[in-house]
Amino acid sequence: ENFEKKLFLKSIRGLHIIYIAIIKRISYTFLITFLLLAFF
Repeated sequence: ENFEKKLFLKSIRGLHIIYIAIIKRISYTFLITFLLLAFF
């Protein structure tokens, strides 16, 4: 039971990291698009 709990927490941490990476990529893309639209 304890082992399953650790595994569950580890998988949640992994998903959290992936989620943050996706958010960063989307925000950077949005920022670049906004800058391009502002200049052109």
